[in-house]
Amino acid sequence: MAKMLLTIQHNGRVFSPPVMEGVKIDWERTGAAGKLTFTTIKSTAENMSFQEGDPVCFYYDDKPVFMGYVFTKKRDKEHHVEVTCYDQIRYLKNKYTYLFENKKASQIIQALCSDFNLKTGEIDDTGYVIPYIGEENKSALDIALDVLEETLHRLGDMYVLYDDFGKLNLKNVANMVSSTLICEDTAENFSYASSIDSETYNSIVLYYKNNDELIRIFSAYSPSTISQWGTLRYFEEVKNPTVGMEKAKSLLSLYNKKSRELTISGAFGDTSVRGGTLIPVKLNLGDLVTNNYMLVEKVTHNFDNDHHTMDLTLTAHWEDAASDVVYTTTGKLPDKTQSPSETIDKPKLVEVGDHQTGATVEDTYVESPTNYTGSFGVKHVTIHCNGIDAYAGVYSVTYWRNGTSKTESLLKGSKTFAVDEGSKLNMYIVGAKDHNFVLTVLRGSVTQITGTQPMGHDKYNRPTYYAKTRSVRSEAVHNDIELILKWVE
Repeated sequence: MAKMLLTIQHNGRVFSPPVMEGVKIDWERTGAAGKLTFTTIKSTAENMSFQEGDPVCFYYDDKPVFMGYVFTKKRDKEHHVEVTCYDQIRYLKNKYTYLFENKKASQIIQALCSDFNLKTGEIDDTGYVIPYIGEENKSALDIALDVLEETLHRLGDMYVLYDDFGKLNLKNVANMVSSTLICEDTAENFSYASSIDSETYNSIVLYYKNNDELIRIFSAYSPSTISQWGTLRYFEEVKNPTVGMEKAKSLLSLYNKKSRELTISGAFGDTSVRGGTLIPVKLNLGDLVTNNYMLVEKVTHNFDNDHHTMDLTLTAHWEDAASDVVYTTTGKLPDKTQSPSETIDKPKLVEVGDHQTGATVEDTYVESPTNYTGSFGVKHVTIHCNGIDAYAGVYSVTYWRNGTSKTESLLKGSKTFAVDEGSKLNMYIVGAKDHNFVLTVLRGSVTQITGTQPMGHDKYNRPTYYAKTRSVRSEAVHNDIELILKWVE
């Protein structure tokens, strides 16, 4: 006879509280931490007390199933205490600012876990190298999901991040296959829906913009499903034009199909089934008879001593890829602006405000002359820490051009762009990963731009200049930030 065991560790002591109405565990494929809930009875005994943050372990049939931590205790007048516990994924909801260059999703996730001292287990190599990713004030979990989705779109491989009894694993769903069959004999009831209303696209349009405003469009579509369903378009910007068409092809292959969702209630329980598991299904669903694998999007395990059932939400895209797909690539380069004459006045920095370095530099305005039709750029950023030069990069600049807000990425080196007169530049500055002392110093540093100074001349003999800022931290640490702004042709 199977037996469940729930333990709580408090102040170094491990005990098993009395459990009412069984134990419930929820696992989802994406976006949520594993959750265990149970109800106990409040005890006045000192050896039965516990607090938020205490570790909780659950075993079933002598097998480890869940390890997490108490997050919520909810009480009623009968002294019943409803307890909610989450696994390590919960700590990835912490927000921070990150910048990664030429890293795989598996490497990025390892770094995120290390940042929050989370234990890891098996981490599958995700293969695809992401050129760069920079996120400000975003949760580590959302970043992990974004890079896994980028890998899915690029390679067609789906990976799942989950907590396996205290260790975070990253696995390809192809390696998460269950032998538990869902059929009329093993499921109490089911509901089924097929749809083209969500996660179905038969027209993929991706676009890329470079510094010269060259717009390149990568398109993949299926005339047959467009004729049948109408146009269902997926539209997105790509940062790397060399992978644009491959990504369009991959997305069309993934999404040019009906989505199917099957909800199962009261199935025979299997503790190895979690979000991301591929589980075999053999059922007559009405419009088809399935004998195939479906993906577990969510599972709820219900334990009551020797009785274990599970409720499942399953999805699938079974149709073969369309054979009539069309691929196109188009692009255009707008007319170049006329080179400015030698008599044109220089632009000038007119106003800035206090700001946090290592984050977003705001309220920086550039006033361009009315007769200037060229470009104005951010060349580079230099940080001086206690007299030592250290690299820092402008990750992105937001500005106005032709009345429209635009954002340019500046990961390293120089970039120039045309701006409207009086344009506001909103710059996000980061320090280099190999200069950790700079990052440490910059966090919380408040700087002010103290003025501008000339810095040579351009080909039209017009002066270039930079805006200089200086730290006003209370510590004896001085950081000079030089935003080198220059004329370009």
